[in-house]
Amino acid sequence: MKRLLIILLCISYTSLIFAQNKSNKGKEFWVGYGHNQLFGNAPATSETFVLYLSTEVAANVVISVPSIGYTQNLSIPANTAVQTDPIPKTARLTAEGVSNAGVHIESDIPIVAYAHQYGSQSSGATMLMPVESYGYTYYSLNYTQVTNLTPANSWFFVVASEDNTRLQITPSVTTSAGRPANVTFNITLNKGQIYNVFGQSTGTNGLDLTGSKIVSVADVNGVCHPIGVFSGASRMIICNSSGDFMQQQIFPASAWGTRYFTYPTVSTNNSNTRNLNYYRVAVRDPSTVVKRNGVVLTGLQNNFYYDFQSNNGEYIEADKPILVEQLIPSQGCSSSGFPTYDGVGDPEMFYLSPIEQSVKKAVFYTTNNVGISKAFVCAILPSVALNSLKIDGSSTFDYVGFHPQNFGYRVVIKSWPQSGPIGGQQHTIESDSTFTAITYGLGSAESYGYNA
Repeated sequence: MKRLLIILLCISYTSLIFAQNKSNKGKEFWVGYGHNQLFGNAPATSETFVLYLSTEVAANVVISVPSIGYTQNLSIPANTAVQTDPIPKTARLTAEGVSNAGVHIESDIPIVAYAHQYGSQSSGATMLMPVESYGYTYYSLNYTQVTNLTPANSWFFVVASEDNTRLQITPSVTTSAGRPANVTFNITLNKGQIYNVFGQSTGTNGLDLTGSKIVSVADVNGVCHPIGVFSGASRMIICNSSGDFMQQQIFPASAWGTRYFTYPTVSTNNSNTRNLNYYRVAVRDPSTVVKRNGVVLTGLQNNFYYDFQSNNGEYIEADKPILVEQLIPSQGCSSSGFPTYDGVGDPEMFYLSPIEQSVKKAVFYTTNNVGISKAFVCAILPSVALNSLKIDGSSTFDYVGFHPQNFGYRVVIKSWPQSGPIGGQQHTIESDSTFTAITYGLGSAESYGYNA
């Protein structure tokens, strides 16, 4: 009973922390060099892992991989986004199990940080969450693991921000190291250590780790230690024949919501042309009633998620907290009943913010890396706030329309043709009212994206 009480207190405390810090700004972050199919191919320099650091006030930042003695110091001017030097490839997560190669970011003032791994036709990015927004309970949310090149796995990893972090991990499928499905095992990590999990893979098909549960529990002294969790795939096909690397830092269960607006990604040829996107809705409790545009979803898979496709805006609501994943399919995707994918792009995934966690301001970056031809930001906000919305100080947008499921909300899209030197560019979006947003970049068989 005492142990149970301690765990419950940990969960309650996590909810309080996240409620206090919904911002992606912070002074300390951790990330890992997630597995990319390109790791197994020559040349050894076939992919690069960099960080983008964005600040509105001049900042001094230290990036380090303590276990290999790597350190990088940066002084970042105000209102600037910078790309770091590549993280050493010795920090790659190449096997299931414990790694000492956590990548640490420390700043003297709050900044926004992103991780971007890029290589030829296999790149992906994620927004990073600061340590103060970490939680204690997570569920991995991946997608059906199909690839055109090997080695490629469905994966997730856990990074510890403090010593003596005790984990209980329950994989949803058999892992590559032989951990059986639905059997909990215990791991203890120290600060900066990572525990990496691969789903078993056989050729071009692999086991999907969606639904795996990761819980940080009290140590022998009754102290709770927060963790960060990332989900992804070494390479994945969605719908067509081309694949891509995917990585995202996942929200703790305490940050899930009950109401979500979605809007699909658009064509690089025309911002008015909506492409087909895939969606996965996760529930912690199988009895959760989830509605899509007022209609109750059926066909719950593995007691954990629903899947559907759409090329229009959607409204998803539930009577208990849920997490919504949005996915871009492979370039040229053609699915029955939907127009063929227009323009260029490739698989990517986002975890959407619920309406309950809307913000009034966000700072994000766009990149020219790896042949990205066009970048976008898509915001959904109350119609009454449209006149106050500014992107980089401007109210000129590529697309403005009513959200098809609620005319009290507008969808706003802004795009940037990408050109010039390798690197990133900082952007700001702000409004008098709160909004949710995603940002993404598309190129020939390339993509990146994240929740803004």
